[in-house]
Amino acid sequence: MAQKKRSIPFFLKIQVFFGHIKGYVGLGFLLIGGLGFYFYLTHCDWSIFQFLDSPQAEGRLTKIEHKGKGEEHPVLLGQPIWTYHFSFEVQKQTFENKSFDLMNHHLKENQKVTVFYLKNDPNISKIDGMWLTAYPFWVSFLFLPFFLVGSFFLWKSIEEGRKANRLLEFGEIAYGRAIYQQPTDEKINQRIVYEIGFDFEVHGKTYRTVARSHQPENILDEEFEKLVYNSLNPKESVIIDALPKVVKTFFLKSI
Repeated sequence: MAQKKRSIPFFLKIQVFFGHIKGYVGLGFLLIGGLGFYFYLTHCDWSIFQFLDSPQAEGRLTKIEHKGKGEEHPVLLGQPIWTYHFSFEVQKQTFENKSFDLMNHHLKENQKVTVFYLKNDPNISKIDGMWLTAYPFWVSFLFLPFFLVGSFFLWKSIEEGRKANRLLEFGEIAYGRAIYQQPTDEKINQRIVYEIGFDFEVHGKTYRTVARSHQPENILDEEFEKLVYNSLNPKESVIIDALPKVVKTFFLKSI
């Protein structure tokens, strides 16, 4: 008969979900990817969408900056960004603004340029072929891999955490005998990771659990290895030594 569900402290559950390497890696990559994506998302040039079918005017370059003395200029992919200041007129009213680009367009001050502006707000304007802000919109997507990698590791961490929490709530101790040991294609610290299968019995029925380790001698040091199985579903089981440290400590002290 399955035992009654245990009451597990909230902070222990949090430790189980995030208190191991996959959780740390996932949260770290998500933080880098999320903050980077947000920063550039809010500072990037999305004018490719703003200036669709916008009016244009003839403008004139007033100043060109590139590595100005004593001034900090935006840098993208290790390259300083060119800053082009310009002015233009709309209905006899003069507007001033600046555009950005990685390229040196070999323009000179006082040279004529084509300017696109928003009809309802000419203060928002840019030189044709350049950026409205210091960073193009595609820069924000450079952080997408960080976000995806972080999400993957965090998902794996949560999946393992859910299993560990179920074992915390419904886990029972059993003893398994090693049935097989075979090498995998993985290595940790230059040592081959081995897959080791253990058979154990619950109410006369045999189940199997699998452990993976680059130090199999630490698992195979006894004839029978202590493991934990979910009393509601004995197919869900794990070797004690493979559990997160906080879960392992809980079982060794509580059961």
